[in-house]
Amino acid sequence: MSEIKLEKYSISTLISSLSICIVTILAIIYVKNVGWLQQWDLLSYDFILTESLDDKDKNENIVIIAINESDIQSRKEWPLTDLSLSNLLEELLRHSPAAIGVDIYRDALIQPGSDKLKSILDDNANIFLVEKFSANETEIAVRPSSELVLDHQTGFSDIIIDSDGAVRRGLLFLNNNERFAYAISLRLALQYLATKNISLKPNPVNPDLMMLGDVTYKPLEKNDGGYRHIDASGYQYLLSYQDGYLGFKSYSMNEIMSQRFDANLLENKIVLIGVVSESVKDSFITPLSKKLKSSNATPGVYVHAHATSQLIRSATNAIKPLMVLTEFWENIWLVIFGLLGWGFALLSLSLIRYFSLLSIGLFSLFVVSFISFSSGIWFPIAAPILAFLGVYSLVSGFVYIQEKRERTMVMDLFARHVSQDVANEVWKQRGRIFENGRLKSQRTTATVLFTDLVGYTSTAEKLDADSLMSWLNEYMEIMANCVIRNGGMIDDYYGDAIKANFGIPIVRISEAQIEQDARNAVTCAMEMNAELEKMNVDRVKQDLEPIGMRIGIATGDIIAGSLGSSQRLKYTSIGDIVNIAARLESYGREFKDENKQQYCSILIAESTKQFLDDRFSTEVVGELLLKGKEEKLTAFQLMTKN
Repeated sequence: MSEIKLEKYSISTLISSLSICIVTILAIIYVKNVGWLQQWDLLSYDFILTESLDDKDKNENIVIIAINESDIQSRKEWPLTDLSLSNLLEELLRHSPAAIGVDIYRDALIQPGSDKLKSILDDNANIFLVEKFSANETEIAVRPSSELVLDHQTGFSDIIIDSDGAVRRGLLFLNNNERFAYAISLRLALQYLATKNISLKPNPVNPDLMMLGDVTYKPLEKNDGGYRHIDASGYQYLLSYQDGYLGFKSYSMNEIMSQRFDANLLENKIVLIGVVSESVKDSFITPLSKKLKSSNATPGVYVHAHATSQLIRSATNAIKPLMVLTEFWENIWLVIFGLLGWGFALLSLSLIRYFSLLSIGLFSLFVVSFISFSSGIWFPIAAPILAFLGVYSLVSGFVYIQEKRERTMVMDLFARHVSQDVANEVWKQRGRIFENGRLKSQRTTATVLFTDLVGYTSTAEKLDADSLMSWLNEYMEIMANCVIRNGGMIDDYYGDAIKANFGIPIVRISEAQIEQDARNAVTCAMEMNAELEKMNVDRVKQDLEPIGMRIGIATGDIIAGSLGSSQRLKYTSIGDIVNIAARLESYGREFKDENKQQYCSILIAESTKQFLDDRFSTEVVGELLLKGKEEKLTAFQLMTKN
């Protein structure tokens, strides 16, 4: 990649583009705070979560008893009678599980077998039934029959569903000002962790926060992560679904009752009983849904299994609980990627580089998000992506329009008056020499050349208008090419006169550069003389009078800049040295030596003569008192023939 320099941009362009960047960032912060980006953040959460999963290893702590359609059909009953549930629990208890969760509502006794079920529940405090918690007056609670269990063997199965219908949040507790309830996942996790001497306790620094082992769970607030203005009631946390959809070993009810399972898998493990049958709707959309083979939803019992597993993993330091950035840091990252878009836009000098930098910016965003997620922090990327893309696109468009306008202006000013190399150099350095749509005025040292025709009036009288203009254009074209070929800039045309500058618009700094400009100007004058001789040879052949030319050259300080209106600008030089070059041109006398056929008078100031070497032959004309000057000036005549 070629070297990139921001100096090509003018200060006004940089300030304007930065203003666009800032306004865009502020607009996106507003859009984010309103909540218009929430759905995109949730989808990116799903994508990063599912791409980070590894389904190779089964969870060793949880086994699911998935009651499927075959189980229901073989018993020809639903809901399960208390006897069927009792027989299932009895078979499971034979293998000493650490805890059993029953994700099937038992708000009423279903005979036969109710006495047996109550006896099993009374004798085994590690069995927990689910309830639906009533958090407000509009919700209907579904609690296990008081004839079966008390509150300490109950856990709610309420699931929070996001605005798009997906489950991404879990609950530890719910409170309706009358009751304080535990989630079924927390009940099961605590029962399992008790064997490892891990319990639930308040954070010693902030008692409002709960700790599971050494890990503090900070409840989600209404604007945490990619969420905006959500109902954050209860003690909510982010579900990470670390076990994946295939992460749990499962058996059907028929397999358990016929003892077609590995009994060792149940000992000291958590067993969750739930329904996965299509005829009993208990499934939810989750980030894992896209990985399902036969359905687009995750059975509720699996959601509870994920929540339970996550609590156990974090308490035993196997994983970090997902945390969120503060709103301050979210905005900081948004600003960082907005500024990255601004910087990249200034560097996107070509279509290939534009798409390359666009790809790099978006790729870096996803890398940061993946690294952050793997470290246990949800980094919402919708706003940073929008900031990067918005700033990148708007600034790129602005810069393109500015460059097109400035390039048009540069070409209008210089393309026909300087060599292509000089025009390209002006364009490269436009950031340093342009300001507010004009070239900056600059004081520098340059060599100025004036030339004028001798005998033009008599020639004009002998030609018709078309012939005169044709001949004059041919003359101007030839002389202008001499200027451009020698690195000069055509400043202006005055009828049959030409003004040229050597040393602008690119500022000349070193002595060597100033010297080269002077030599280029004198070389240009010699070439003009040679071209004039050729033209006069043709004129003689056409029985026309030869014409003469006067040239004046001087080197010194000038002020160069743009003159005119924004619609019609002219880049020119002013200063005393310009007047001296003009006076030398008008002072030169017409030479008409028939032997030498020298028709061109070239007078140069001493300020130019000092930079010439032996290749240039000069003669002292003497001290001249030029019009408008009080002091005499030593002038030299350039000898064009030996």
